[in-house]
Amino acid sequence: MVKFDRNRFAQIALYAGDASELGSLQSLAQGMSLTPSAVAAGR
Repeated sequence: MVKFDRNRFAQIALYAGDASELGSLQSLAQGMSLTPSAVAAGR
């Protein structure tokens, strides 16, 4: 869960097939830029 502003949140769900894939997806999600300006720009 990522908080953008007051009463504005984003949530990312990861559905992995196995532990290895889960680790890869977690790394990918952690590297995402989730600042409000990056999300608004579609990055």
